[in-house]
Amino acid sequence: EKGYVKLPFSYPLGVTLAALYLRTGQPTKARGILRELLASHKEEARLYRLLARAEAALGHNARSHEYLAEHYYLMGLLEPARLQLRIALKQKDADEFERARIYSSLQRIENELAQLKKKKKKS
Repeated sequence: EKGYVKLPFSYPLGVTLAALYLRTGQPTKARGILRELLASHKEEARLYRLLARAEAALGHNARSHEYLAEHYYLMGLLEPARLQLRIALKQKDADEFERARIYSSLQRIENELAQLKKKKKKS
């Protein structure tokens, strides 16, 4: 923890500390660090997977599935990403704003899947 305080934007230290917080039942601390890291590492799938775990531990099911969807999307796994977003939309803890954001992400992925399907048919 002291190392991360001295080097707050250290990706390796931040990820390690966040994972440790998750393992020791401190998801709020983990989420804070992971959100900080996302500011400069938006394309890191691992951060979204860890955030999904933190949100699940905090009882934020819709956000958990949304973060897991982003993890899959960044890994190039569009079908699992779409499934996670569909699950997220069914969660009762999502407010209107979250539902709109999730739905928008779902539409983006479904459009990409449709484009890929068209390309395969042309091949």
